[in-house]
Amino acid sequence: MPCEPTVIVHGGAGSWRRKRRLGTARRVLQEAVEQGLEALLRQDRLEAAVRAVEVMEDSGVFNAGRGSVRDREGGISMDAGVMDGVTGDAGAVAMVSRVANPVRLALEVMRRTPHVLIAGEHADQLAVEWGLRTLARRRSRKRPEPRIAERFWRLSGEALGDTVGAAVLDGDCNTAAAVSTGGVRGKLPGRVGDSPLVGAGFYAGRFAAAVATGVGEVIMLSLLSFRVVEGSVLAGGVGASAEAVVSWVTRAYGGDTVGVIGVDARGGYAAVYNTRHMPWAMARRGGGVVIGGIPSSSG
Repeated sequence: MPCEPTVIVHGGAGSWRRKRRLGTARRVLQEAVEQGLEALLRQDRLEAAVRAVEVMEDSGVFNAGRGSVRDREGGISMDAGVMDGVTGDAGAVAMVSRVANPVRLALEVMRRTPHVLIAGEHADQLAVEWGLRTLARRRSRKRPEPRIAERFWRLSGEALGDTVGAAVLDGDCNTAAAVSTGGVRGKLPGRVGDSPLVGAGFYAGRFAAAVATGVGEVIMLSLLSFRVVEGSVLAGGVGASAEAVVSWVTRAYGGDTVGVIGVDARGGYAAVYNTRHMPWAMARRGGGVVIGGIPSSSG
């Protein structure tokens, strides 16, 4: 049987205490799923996942693309990845600083090279060679005092990674996943998190696709996205699998650590997290947009 085309996105697990951003975040989430769904109906699942993430990268609201946070020395480095659930192909980039849409570069790495992951200035150079949009160069700020950098560990609940991601199901029940992030505020230069790692930050298979967010080190160690997708073939689909995997991660690593979104070929979807919030939105053909995981302006 055919599936109902579906796009689900997230804006990062953590705690949204800055209320002035909530209205804008809601609008961006809605635009992301709407544009992703339009791309799904007119193009294909990979373009849909990438387009939804590009909207969030361009918004400046989330920690990805234009809104990427700075590391301990004031620099910016971004990671992204994409995966096709039908072919099993994937592409990813890490530690890029010049490309406006790292998720688009990840897709081109998948399409144009025999590699899965390309990092640093070499990936940035490919973006230039391939004519992708670039960001205006942003100067590194003066290196923060150690006490400022250390604030990250006390304030990590504000945005544990603030990754953005999308999982897509097309009308033929095929899946795709895409993810992008600016990493962790105040991170050590050179640090790479889960987002560009297949099976950790993202994974798409023939039955389901999932994208993770939260503490990158926990997501890498737990192979969170892969576990969710693998468990989705069991009774309950991606929803039950996501609940079970996040529950296991909470027992193993503690709360306030992770979140995950997903879709499956039964038409199910999931948005599960053990953090205070995880903004997400979902849209299906012929239906409205559902938004959750974000506090009210008075909450």
